[in-house]
Amino acid sequence: MEEKPTIFCGQCGTKNPKQNKFCFNCGKQLLKIEESNALKHKNENAELKSLIGVEADVEKIKLAKPELGNKKDIKIEVNVTPKEEKYLKLKEELVKLIEYGGFFIAFTKDSFIQFFKEKNNPVIIFDLGYASNFGTDQIIKLKALGFEISDTNLNKSVLLTDNEVVLNKMITESKQIFENIFNCHPTENFDFEEEFENKKNQKSKTLIKLEEIGEMDQPSFNRKYGWYLGIAIIIICLIFHFSKPKAEREAETAKKEVENNFNYYDGSHLKLVEYTKQKLRDPESFEHIETNYTDNGQTLSVTMIFRCNNGFGGKNNDVVNATCDK
Repeated sequence: MEEKPTIFCGQCGTKNPKQNKFCFNCGKQLLKIEESNALKHKNENAELKSLIGVEADVEKIKLAKPELGNKKDIKIEVNVTPKEEKYLKLKEELVKLIEYGGFFIAFTKDSFIQFFKEKNNPVIIFDLGYASNFGTDQIIKLKALGFEISDTNLNKSVLLTDNEVVLNKMITESKQIFENIFNCHPTENFDFEEEFENKKNQKSKTLIKLEEIGEMDQPSFNRKYGWYLGIAIIIICLIFHFSKPKAEREAETAKKEVENNFNYYDGSHLKLVEYTKQKLRDPESFEHIETNYTDNGQTLSVTMIFRCNNGFGGKNNDVVNATCDK
């Protein structure tokens, strides 16, 4: 005798004929396998969106591991760039940062994102400031975007391989951070503060009016006089440099040597921070607040204010005074 197709109840486990819509034992509605899989997929999508706080196409969200419970393994593949004017402006700032180096900050009334890049370094630092300013849920979402806690700051390094793809991804992630983690309203604009390394030193371009050249062949003119123009610019730069008094040039050199001892971003004395951390019970709790120094000629008198954990689970503000070599 041929056995009829059956289906098991997901609640009590009772075997039912496949054509049944409800379990004859407990009354639970029976789902076909394909319906069950569709419901499971729908629930996973809802859980994933809730986890990262992003209203995105779930097909663009990939997991490094299949377990949804491992929140650290969530990776987001970004293929779409926001078209709002403020994000187009953000892209312009990133393009200038890649060209010149330095840093800029995009900020609203209550939140900010800052970007750093050295001139010849193919890495952009994507920084959000102190991790202590964020709640647990926010940190989970930021870690899902690849951020890590480094020296108490939440940041990540972005390698410039394909600039256009990297820029689009950073802009989209910035939108997610502002609107889904900082909870900024989509219509809220943000302002910019910038300091690029070479922008202020750009040479003004010499414009040659073609109508003044007349019938002269332009390529021939450029070949003939281009060398003279280049040599003239070099001579002017040398004259400007050596026209400064020797004492002024030496002072500028000495100032640069002193500045090399300090962190470019927060002004902390690099060696003093390293030494201080070695003396702390919990080095990872170190947070730099402020550093001031006096140049004594051969040495520097440095005063640093910092915060760290105490033995009772709280935090203390401490001050360290040191005499450091240049």
